[in-house]
Amino acid sequence: MIILQCTAIDQFLCEKPMNELPLPTNYRIFLLTVWRTGSASGEGAAELRFSIDDPRSGQRRGFGTLNGLVAFLERSLDEIDDSSSGG
Repeated sequence: MIILQCTAIDQFLCEKPMNELPLPTNYRIFLLTVWRTGSASGEGAAELRFSIDDPRSGQRRGFGTLNGLVAFLERSLDEIDDSSSGG
């Protein structure tokens, strides 16, 4: 069994939905889901699929390739760099 204890700031964060948290704009939070498609018997090519949920906006994006996922994450990092540099 895992028992988590919250500090005062954690308690504040735990009591609010993610999209209502007063978070700075210089970072992103994503929930990544990965699953395998294809035959469970091993016949045919199994492929990985990915989705990313942004709890702040409620948006979900799906990706059929790892390259697509990585490209999205790189663009997100560029947005963070742009917002933190003022441009």
